This record gives sequence, C-alpha cells and structure tokens, in this order.
Amino acid sequence: MLGIVGAVGLEQTPYLELTRITEWWWGPLLAGLMLMGLTASLKEGLRALGALVLISGALGWVSLLTDPAFSGVLVPMCPVHVAFAAVFCLSSAAW
Repeated sequence: MLGIVGAVGLEQTPYLELTRITEWWWGPLLAGLMLMGLTASLKEGLRALGALVLISGALGWVSLLTDPAFSGVLVPMCPVHVAFAAVFCLSSAAW
C-alpha cells in the first residue's frame, strides 16, 4: 500500500501521516500476543492454543528485530526477516 502511495505521489498528503503507524504498532501487538499466549498456556483447556500464540509472538519479534526497514532494528538481515515473517503469518493463520 505504501508503494502505491509513493508511486501515485501522495507522499505529502495527510494520508501519509496515517501510514506512519506502521512503525510503532508492531511492538504492542507482539507484546500482547506474547502476554495472551502466556496467559492462555497457563489455563487448562487452552494450553495448545496458548503455546501456539506464544510461539507466534516470538516469531514476530524475530521478524521485526531483523527487518532492515524497522527503525529499532537490532541486526538487519533481510533473508532471516523474510523467513520469520512468513512463518509468523502461517502461525497466525493456524490459530
């Protein structure tokens, strides 16, 4: 979507301010996944789902912290980022 915005030339419009949220929302999302996964894995009937959500959150963190486009990147490794992002998407589809 951001590529379309850049190609059309809408970079200087107020729409771009809405797209800047892509930078900060990953941290709370992944932290929430980890917290929900940990909490659910402690419940008797939800252990498998909780483990899956917890693993999904961990995969998301690895993907985020190796993303070269992320401002808080620890180690920019594009192939690792792509691999973990793909597994993160598959794991969230498995929920």
